[in-house]
Amino acid sequence: MRGRKRLRKKLENRKIEKTVFDVSLEFGARLPDGAANLIVEQFRKECLKPADLLFYAKPTGSGLNGTIDIPSDGVLTEEHRGLVADWAFQQEEIDSYCVGQLTRK
Repeated sequence: MRGRKRLRKKLENRKIEKTVFDVSLEFGARLPDGAANLIVEQFRKECLKPADLLFYAKPTGSGLNGTIDIPSDGVLTEEHRGLVADWAFQQEEIDSYCVGQLTRK
């Protein structure tokens, strides 16, 4: 009994390691004006919101570079990285993409 209590206390006191990962999306030159904004909104609606992910991005000349995070009570996993990569792979408008490794925040 005493061992369980110690273990529970250790688990409660252990901090969950916060991680993030970077994402780069390149749209290519063939997009009409305003289409990039529509792709970002589609990304947020179809990929990020259902998985409760946050996206902090800055535009580049032909795409976006950003960081994926999760609200404070959540933990990012390899599954989250896979969701983002799968979504980007399926988009015809995205010429190339890179989903970075999980890194400590």
